Amino acid sequence: MLYVAVYTPLKTRTSLNTAVGAIPGALPILIGWTCVDGPLNLRAAGLFFTLFVWQFPHFMAIAWLYRKQYASAGFRMLPTLDRTGHWAGVQAVACACVLIPVSLVPVLSLQGTGALAYALSAVALGLGQLACAIAFAWQRNDVSARRLLRASLIYLPVLLGCLVAFPGR
Repeated sequence: MLYVAVYTPLKTRTSLNTAVGAIPGALPILIGWTCVDGPLNLRAAGLFFTLFVWQFPHFMAIAWLYRKQYASAGFRMLPTLDRTGHWAGVQAVACACVLIPVSLVPVLSLQGTGALAYALSAVALGLGQLACAIAFAWQRNDVSARRLLRASLIYLPVLLGCLVAFPGR
């Protein structure tokens, strides 16, 4: 309901639609968590916020690449309102910075080499994503946007795979 009844109509009204759309984008992880582990906890919240924050650099790259099409459709995405892309770059960098500590929350209560391996992997992946976001913010063009998009598409499955591959004890 949030996606269809709130996010979709907001696309033509405000660039805040991206923040609203990130909520249903991150909810599937909580649905899966509840099915497998039961009650929500700090680890589940960490996963939700990781997916929530990850969507901003990912979508700013997409919104930059398709800004003309979004503008033609009347969608108020950040790069259609600020044609320089400055604020899309700022948002991509800010969220990539937040993503690093947020991605560590799921293993805060865990110990052992698995938790350490995940934490090191999460930081390395986060720094890679951040480097691509900084490059996009510095030089807003299709090449840097595609690089950020690719980094985001690598980041999420590898990060979640690390959670499975390196269970903490």
